[in-house]
Amino acid sequence: MNRRRRGRSGGASKAGKAAKKAGAAGPARLDLELEVRDFGPLQDARMRLRPLTVFVGPNDSGKSYAALLAHSAVSFLTRGPNASAGPAVDAAHAAVERIRSARSRPPIRAGGRKNEFLVSRRALKVLSGDAAGVIAAGLAGQIEGDFGVHPSSLVRYGRSRAAIKIPGVVEMSIPSSKDGLPLPTGSSAHAATAREALMAKTAVGVRAREAGGGRALACTLPPGAGAAYDMWSAYDRLLAQVLAATLDGHGHSVPAAALYIPAPRSGIMGAYKAVLISTEGDDEDEWDDPGAAPRIKGVAPRMKGVVYDLLASVLYMEGGGKGHFARAAGEIERDALRGKITLRRPARGYAPDVYYARGRVMPISQASSAASELAPLVLLLRHVAKRGDLLVVEEPESHMHPKNQAAVARCIVKLVRAGLNVIVTTHSTYIMERFSAYLRAGQMTAAQRSRVGIGKGLYLEADDIAPYLFEAKGNRTTVKAIDHSPREGISQEEFMRVNQALHEENIRADKFVG
Repeated sequence: MNRRRRGRSGGASKAGKAAKKAGAAGPARLDLELEVRDFGPLQDARMRLRPLTVFVGPNDSGKSYAALLAHSAVSFLTRGPNASAGPAVDAAHAAVERIRSARSRPPIRAGGRKNEFLVSRRALKVLSGDAAGVIAAGLAGQIEGDFGVHPSSLVRYGRSRAAIKIPGVVEMSIPSSKDGLPLPTGSSAHAATAREALMAKTAVGVRAREAGGGRALACTLPPGAGAAYDMWSAYDRLLAQVLAATLDGHGHSVPAAALYIPAPRSGIMGAYKAVLISTEGDDEDEWDDPGAAPRIKGVAPRMKGVVYDLLASVLYMEGGGKGHFARAAGEIERDALRGKITLRRPARGYAPDVYYARGRVMPISQASSAASELAPLVLLLRHVAKRGDLLVVEEPESHMHPKNQAAVARCIVKLVRAGLNVIVTTHSTYIMERFSAYLRAGQMTAAQRSRVGIGKGLYLEADDIAPYLFEAKGNRTTVKAIDHSPREGISQEEFMRVNQALHEENIRADKFVG
């Protein structure tokens, strides 16, 4: 069972329940704010993630850092600190233990009835502060799992700490020292929010009433197997309520699950079977714990968690696959690959073989680079992705002819229209031109789009897309929104500067040629 399956089974996550509830009316549309300082090369970045978020900029400018961080934020908010497994959960539990060991007694006190505990205004502030610490630790654990390195390694060179903010959820500081702990720099759950959470009728297993003239809450907990709660177990129960309220009450729209297709996917697909086979032990249960790094020949590799997730996803794929986006997978095969990606599970061994078929059938390791690049996208769409999920794709244009790049862009827009949230990092002017055209097509009627050759469902609304430019200067990058509108499309200024420089170079050369 891979991390994604764990995330879906972690029913204690309030954010996950909210996403499922929203799914009754339609898939979740990503709407999440991120603010970052001194994280990787990112000196300053303020982003609002939308159903289609696009990161544009030169190499080594931090686009992958931002994409991975977005994946971490969505994964953490979806799973929450109460999910069943993973580095984020381990970090959150460790934070609770640190809080407990630093105190001689919990901030609450016993009430006058059995299993009743009094929570003063000061105790509410303590509970909200403790929740902020647990969330900061849990998000840092998710980041460590996704990036495959200790968070201190992600602080921008020459800086003492990085800052990450998800408004309404957490403001946190990551020190550059491995000995330092990620700390909240602002209250993630105000005392008023904590009070509302404990008083709410939806609070699971807590009945609260005002006491002491409104200066405190008297919280009654259900009997634990007929026994009375001790102070610390009651504190843990109340803290869980405040955590749930914080993760559920931030007001953002968060996808149901997050998937990631990294840039080196061609190499991953060429060698994935060797990695799986050489992983210590062939027991599938070893893949059930996403917090444990696979070991090769006794040495623990620092593999990004998103790469591990991709490998685990392939491991559990079966048959032809008839997921929500199987039709989209078929369109990519038809329009960009002109062939089929298939799976065959061998008689011996637990990992399926991936093949590319175009006239003849060949192992994916022998297929073209384009087939290796697009195979993970096809497989995830056919077997794993669901409406309301987030899919992050790094450089979908890799090893693609311009015509195929346009075909991939067309498919991405169709996926967004069908309910999948997508984050793309790209260097491709062809992909950006297609996105721009489909944004302008949002002003047309279906009949008008048909007359100009734009297919059914190929358009973007103004609030569907959020493009960002990563501007690198030395070892620091700033991020700014790219101008875009349904009337003008998406500004191509970044690519036009490069084209202009090349044009001027050719003009200078003309003086000496012919």
